[in-house]
Amino acid sequence: MVLPFFGIEKCGQPNSLHPPERTHSAKTPITSDILVEKPVNLFHWPSPNIKIPEKIIRLNSPFCNSQTDYIMLNSKNSLPSFFHHWLVSFGALALLATVSIEPARSQIIEKAISRADLVLSNNFAQPLNAQDWWTNDSRAQKSAKIAKNKMVPQANVKDGVLQIRRTAGSDHAAVARTKVQFQNAVITCKFLLADNQKFSVNINDPNCKTVHAGHLCRVEVSTTSVVIQDQKTGTMANEHRKLKENGASKAELAKRVKGKSKMTKRTTKASQWHELKILLEGEKIVVQIDNEFVSQFSSSGIGHPTKENIAFSVPRMVDIKNLAVYRIAAQPSETEQP
Repeated sequence: MVLPFFGIEKCGQPNSLHPPERTHSAKTPITSDILVEKPVNLFHWPSPNIKIPEKIIRLNSPFCNSQTDYIMLNSKNSLPSFFHHWLVSFGALALLATVSIEPARSQIIEKAISRADLVLSNNFAQPLNAQDWWTNDSRAQKSAKIAKNKMVPQANVKDGVLQIRRTAGSDHAAVARTKVQFQNAVITCKFLLADNQKFSVNINDPNCKTVHAGHLCRVEVSTTSVVIQDQKTGTMANEHRKLKENGASKAELAKRVKGKSKMTKRTTKASQWHELKILLEGEKIVVQIDNEFVSQFSSSGIGHPTKENIAFSVPRMVDIKNLAVYRIAAQPSETEQP
């Protein structure tokens, strides 16, 4: 391994390294590599000859011009004090980097919105329009064996809120879907979850026949995590669903879709409103909740060129309000990449 940030040069003795600021002595009793305690230019990456020892001890040499400590490789001890100092310095830099990176991450979606066009906005002041919205009520009614005149719609609007509730006994999550066409976009909404609940924002293209029901990708939000998933080349790909139907093992299916999703642990408090922002651009999805960066994931299926609708998929219940979609026309510059 290479240890950065420490100036070292070869001594005249075989198999040794010696502090560069010292005069070397033929009497230097070195039989192993020596690392300098004092760090040099923090942004300089020195020679690959610099190595991290597995075990290290401190050593005061009586044979050099000063009594400055230096480090000799040995098989007896653990990290030396200079390594502690280096870690502290590196940690401070990492903290500074985090402070500078986090604001940039939190601004990714806002920058995308600034160069996008608002193509859908719904504050749910009116009941759902059948021309603009589709639900899977008929499937729920049939699978739950409910008389048609007794079926309660799974998606209702009340006081500016889209309330989605899965019908008891239904064999599928409740779905409320609306048409909106884009390739790259930002989707925003506010949501409220009950405890231990979740919902998904699904992106679909019914014209894509290589994947079940046109499912391309989705973002799943729960009270404990956020999942970003490429469905087109992952679990919803026809070839993978066929394997499942033909009795493929869970291990085989997991191997096939490995790397097609990303789960990020994140606590989202139940019974209160949160703001969700999703950026889809190229093969990338970025997720923010309450203006905080949560996760980013890239996969080829996300880059499908035509998205035809978005859908809320709800295993049990969720409330949604202030839905908006911003279509992005231009590609981002290099400097805007996170």
